[in-house]
Amino acid sequence: LKLARRKPVLLHGYVQSGKTHTYLSTMKELIEQGYSKFIVITKNSINLAKQTEERVIDFFDEDENKMQIINVKSEYEGFAKCEFQKINVFILKKHTRDFEKLQDIIKKHPSIRNDLGLIIDDESDEASVNHKTRVEKDILRAEKILYKAICQCVTDLRDILPRANFLIVTATPFVHYLSDNVLFRPHSVVLLKPHNQYFGGKQLFFSNDSKNVAIRENFVSEDEFSKISEFSVQQNDLYREFPKIAEALMAFYIGGIIRHIQLNEKYLKHFSMLIHIDTHRAEHNKQEALITNLIASFLEGIKKDDLELMSLI
Repeated sequence: LKLARRKPVLLHGYVQSGKTHTYLSTMKELIEQGYSKFIVITKNSINLAKQTEERVIDFFDEDENKMQIINVKSEYEGFAKCEFQKINVFILKKHTRDFEKLQDIIKKHPSIRNDLGLIIDDESDEASVNHKTRVEKDILRAEKILYKAICQCVTDLRDILPRANFLIVTATPFVHYLSDNVLFRPHSVVLLKPHNQYFGGKQLFFSNDSKNVAIRENFVSEDEFSKISEFSVQQNDLYREFPKIAEALMAFYIGGIIRHIQLNEKYLKHFSMLIHIDTHRAEHNKQEALITNLIASFLEGIKKDDLELMSLI
């Protein structure tokens, strides 16, 4: 980052390979080198911004007198000058309003511009690199590139923070490599190698390991998949209508129970299962209703000693 002299440095790592922990570790090292202003730009998600804030708090666990973590989603008024003599971590979403709030803070406290800093563009391939909408010519007939909203916001932020380096973080960097925008095309790349227990696309789709082959061959049929969008709460015996989803959900339950027995702990440990089919909110609600009713049908089938359900268990 120091050698790049404000040119973009790209941190490339697989999904869930430890990119967040890596850039937090980088921040910690830079603090020791005199950096004091950090800006973390997340996806346009309130929950993700909150999660990032919690990760920063947990990682640094700093005394309030040394570091101030500011989630820009809230309106901030009346900051004292002394607040910006601390190490500041600003967390904002990829939303123009958040960028406006941060710029307002910087205008009111221009000393921020003089400090060494780092702008971290997390999931940079989303929104940040949408850089050219059209090319206009000004009165001198010179070409003027117009950026899309978030790309313009990131560009403006870099302009007003002349002593801040720029770290791009993504699992899918190809749009950056091909970009003709020098503000986002990487000057150098750091490849984050996954740990030896990592399981991702390479293992799932290309490995000949018997377990991985079994996973990729155990897919949901097109017929069952299409039924999800037609799901009705009035349907009965859902584990017959949706056999693969029912099998996956039951495997999750049984696996959780076995793990609890193995751990031999007093309280149940929390486990999560991710079911992702569509990006639209209406479809999310439908999927939630399907899973909730599928669980209810499990309980009903168990009460009836349903043979098909018992064989699934």
